[in-house]
Amino acid sequence: MCSYIDVNEYNDFKSTLKKRYTLQEDVLAESFNNMDIFWDRPNGTVTIGLDGYQAECMLKLGYAPKAAAHTPGVYVRPTFGETVQYAKEEPKSRPLTKAEETFVNSATGMALWYAALIDGSMQVAISKIKQMPSTKLQLDATHRMLDYWSTYPNGRITFKKSDMHLKAFSDASFAGESKARSRLGGMMYFGNDNDSPLLTGPIFENGMIDQKSSIYSQVLRSTPEAEYGGVYDYAQRCSYARSICESMKIPQKTTPIWTDNDIARKLINNEAKQRRTKVMDRKWHWINQQVEQGIFSIHRESGKTIIADIMTKFFDVKTHQATIKRLMTFAEKEELRTNARTKRTAAASKTVPLSPSATTTSHIPQVRTTIVSSNKTKSQLDKAANVYLRGCIGVRH
Repeated sequence: MCSYIDVNEYNDFKSTLKKRYTLQEDVLAESFNNMDIFWDRPNGTVTIGLDGYQAECMLKLGYAPKAAAHTPGVYVRPTFGETVQYAKEEPKSRPLTKAEETFVNSATGMALWYAALIDGSMQVAISKIKQMPSTKLQLDATHRMLDYWSTYPNGRITFKKSDMHLKAFSDASFAGESKARSRLGGMMYFGNDNDSPLLTGPIFENGMIDQKSSIYSQVLRSTPEAEYGGVYDYAQRCSYARSICESMKIPQKTTPIWTDNDIARKLINNEAKQRRTKVMDRKWHWINQQVEQGIFSIHRESGKTIIADIMTKFFDVKTHQATIKRLMTFAEKEELRTNARTKRTAAASKTVPLSPSATTTSHIPQVRTTIVSSNKTKSQLDKAANVYLRGCIGVRH
């Protein structure tokens, strides 16, 4: 995706690329790296989606949804106030067959792209599935994730015109994973310079340009240490995003990061003394220095309203739905764009019944943009293209 003022410059750029790559032009910018793009220039918004991708994946997997699911994983209500908390024993379950293992790997691989681009809450389910042993329980968790995806198949994220001031949220779930490990999560977006994030409004300030959920490699010792590490981890990711913005001539002010742990906030802002936490100081002092230099600022937000919680744990249906509906929208059948995916799925679904998203009634013209490398760098180009799109998709005033 490129922008230009002088058409001669564009032609020169295009002729240079043609010397090494096979190009297809999409002058309306309706597609990028196999993503659908919907422009609303009068209102200053642009929306991305993967119309028909879920239906095509279900077709390839040969999977029919078992029942409607409104969360990507099973929510287990925590028990508070117990004097002694025992580690859970691993339930016994039969091992998977080779065909079932292949199904699980294929399903999580297909869903991961959608989760990375659109519905970040699915990353938690996918990550948990990949950490599970190859037993029937892993297969059941995969089915649950696919049922959720089938219930909410065509998510879209809308980006609004803004000052492109980078802002972020960080969260951690202490000892919530197997082997007493912790999960770290974060989200970032472009907002306006003087606006505070609308943490409780029906619609969030802007679409998320990045969503991350991962298990920390080391065993942490306390909730503040996990939250401290979460801020450190996601601040490094934000630092990379800031570098991309600077290279695109989008200067950045101090990037605010919100966390729901006040001890971690005070430690990072040097408002609290560290006594028996020298390991934290040694491992993560980088974020303290970044705050002192004015690159980041750390703020506290209530755990009930911080939106990055959905990247570290499962929630009950009401909480999950309330959060997701603030971050994204879901296309109705008549809103889906006719593209290569929906055409293939519609043709195949004449004999294989799928969800209603398999066919569409929309007939908006679509031209795919592809860049075929003359050497073995196509995967690198795809990754760079995704980073570039998510970084520049917003429109500045």
